[in-house]
Amino acid sequence: MLSMAAMAARYMYLIFLLIFMAAGAYIYKRGGSAGGSREMGRYQTAAWILLNLTSCVLWYLRAQEQKDFSGFWLSVGLYGGVLLLLWLEGRLICKNQARLLWNCVLMLVSIGMTVLWRLDPEGARRQLVWLYVCAAVTGGVSLVSRGDWFWKIPAWLYFAVGAVLLLLPFAFPLAAGGALNWTDIGGIHFQPSELVKLCWAFYLAVLYSREKRVLSVGRALAAYALVALVLLKQNDLGALLIFGVLLWLMTFLYGKKNYILWGGAAAALLAAVAAYFLVGHVRVRFDAWLDPWKDVTGGGYQIAQSLFAIAGGGWLGAGLYQGQPGYIPERTTDMIFAAITEEFGVLFSILLAGLYLLMVLTAFRGAEREKEPVRRNVFIALGLLLGTQSFLIMAGSIKLLPLTGVTLPFISYGGSSLLSSFILAGVLQQLLGSQTEEGGKSRVKKEKPIEEFRFEEPF
Repeated sequence: MLSMAAMAARYMYLIFLLIFMAAGAYIYKRGGSAGGSREMGRYQTAAWILLNLTSCVLWYLRAQEQKDFSGFWLSVGLYGGVLLLLWLEGRLICKNQARLLWNCVLMLVSIGMTVLWRLDPEGARRQLVWLYVCAAVTGGVSLVSRGDWFWKIPAWLYFAVGAVLLLLPFAFPLAAGGALNWTDIGGIHFQPSELVKLCWAFYLAVLYSREKRVLSVGRALAAYALVALVLLKQNDLGALLIFGVLLWLMTFLYGKKNYILWGGAAAALLAAVAAYFLVGHVRVRFDAWLDPWKDVTGGGYQIAQSLFAIAGGGWLGAGLYQGQPGYIPERTTDMIFAAITEEFGVLFSILLAGLYLLMVLTAFRGAEREKEPVRRNVFIALGLLLGTQSFLIMAGSIKLLPLTGVTLPFISYGGSSLLSSFILAGVLQQLLGSQTEEGGKSRVKKEKPIEEFRFEEPF
């Protein structure tokens, strides 16, 4: 019974996500205005609700097959409760384009919980607790970011908070996966670098709102050098790469000079070559990326199993509970995209990548309409952060780039990763909601902005 339902459900999952994306593209094209966009928003809501109902049916059939319903109904009830809480939060806080962004968050959470419940039921229950925490924190962030004082926080304070978080693993170490980027405080385990990414994004956003460009860029480069030393010591190369990409692109948009773009690319290439010869962990990852079959039982095992899973799933996927994602290492965190592709299919994963792109474009649309320099930069920085992290993990899973060990936002298992993603979404939804409906114009500051951000519409 489960196998038949799973084979039918793979078509349903694809249809639900296709409807969701089509409605999202329509809302984005209309700029989040009322009218037809509101009706399309209802289609999106119906899509993620139906996706969850389909998942619940499959979870029930799986529990029936295993004759184990211990904690099943309680978990389903708590999951339905947190989805309702998040939906109500969106209705109360979000407006216009912010509602499009929040619908995307709800769909990603739905996909993530569906996959986690299949891969690791106990982990899914722990993730469920974190979802309640994230719902509370997101509401608080949305309320706090409404105050004008929030946008007047100086850059040095963001850097100071980020530095303290970054140094926590040295004071309260918890080594994991060959890296020293986890900390254990009173039995609570978390990864500070996930929150440091947000501090870094806000630091650059505030710093690059100033007119003294040379001085600001110099300070940003010096700050990155200090952060890079700590991240290298912690062997957290994924975070180091994300920080560097964010610095590079933000500096280019700030300076608007082509030599920044090409110079940054050249510097990144030189840094990669140096890391290959000086850092053994990087060399193993790079060699596995070039030829995973050379050491398929060792360094190339992770990427090889990812490719096997993706190829085995095909265009439509094997169906939930019908694949073999157990062979994929780190399948609930770093490699969850491969597990999704195996059981949901390549077409589903393409739409999933488009979902992240839609969120990034929504952030850039907000930046284009924003006139206040700090808010505009926050739009850009958080959009780039979300897009960079999503791209790195998906590209690593399909062997387009070497594996970096970062998580897939809103989907991968992990409380600190989920919390940082929700804080990012909370800030973005508040910024989008603060832009008035008429013409999508935001409040204009008296001071003259440095330069307007422009982004061409892809739809």
